[in-house]
Amino acid sequence: MTHATIHAQLNPFAQQRAAKQRQVAVWMNVLCLCLFVVFSFLYITKTSALSTRGYSIADLEKQKVTLERETQKLEVRIAQERSLDRVIARMNGIGMVPLEGIAYASTVPNTLVALR
Repeated sequence: MTHATIHAQLNPFAQQRAAKQRQVAVWMNVLCLCLFVVFSFLYITKTSALSTRGYSIADLEKQKVTLERETQKLEVRIAQERSLDRVIARMNGIGMVPLEGIAYASTVPNTLVALR
C-alpha cells in the first residue's frame, strides 16, 4: 500500500474530501456533456437556418433575373411603340391625316390664325 492510501484509510476527512472530489469531477463531466449537447444543437439549428436563407436568396436572385429580362422586353416594346412608323400608323387608324401645308389668315393686324 502506498502512503496516500494508508493516510486516506486513517483519516476520515481525507476520505470525505476524495469522495467530494470524485462527485465534483462527475458533475463537471455532466456539465461539459450538457454544454456540448446545447452548443451542438444551437450550431445545427443556426446552420440549417442559414442554408434555408441561402435557398431563399437564390430563389429571389432568380426572380430578379426574370424580372430584369421582362423589364428589358417591355422597354424594347415601349421603344417600338414610340417609333415614328407606329405613331403614324396609329394616327391613320383613328382617322387623322398628315398636315400638308399651313396657310395663315389675318383678320386683325399683327395677329395670325392658322387655316385648314
